[in-house]
Amino acid sequence: MRNRSVVQHEDRGAAEVVAAIMIAPVVVGFTVLVFFLGRQVDSRASVRTAADSSAQAAARQRDPASADAAARQTAVDMLGDSSTCTGGPTVAVDLSDFRPGGIVTVDITCTTGNGDLAAVAAPSRTFTGHGAAVIDTYRAGTP
Repeated sequence: MRNRSVVQHEDRGAAEVVAAIMIAPVVVGFTVLVFFLGRQVDSRASVRTAADSSAQAAARQRDPASADAAARQTAVDMLGDSSTCTGGPTVAVDLSDFRPGGIVTVDITCTTGNGDLAAVAAPSRTFTGHGAAVIDTYRAGTP
């Protein structure tokens, strides 16, 4: 009788090890999924924010050439991280209404980089942000 209880006690420990081995990959997979989804949300928000900031930077300039350069530089500065925007952003600046009281619009397209999540074959996604800003009636135009 005594020998039997010792054997039962030793078997219980093996079940705990097997359970830990089966649960560990699930926990790791869930963690990677959370990182992937977080990256997608962050990238989308970054592209939208960069489009708004680029439009505002362009609207503060006094001439169309400076406005275009300011919008593009702002977009590149804000989306310079390779995990946010692989290969840099594609920036389209609309200055057709560049006049006092007019509107500057900026569209930014960016493809996310998931190179560090390659183990799970995470797909890249493309996000587009649109920003518009009104040109101040007293700042725009030639001085």
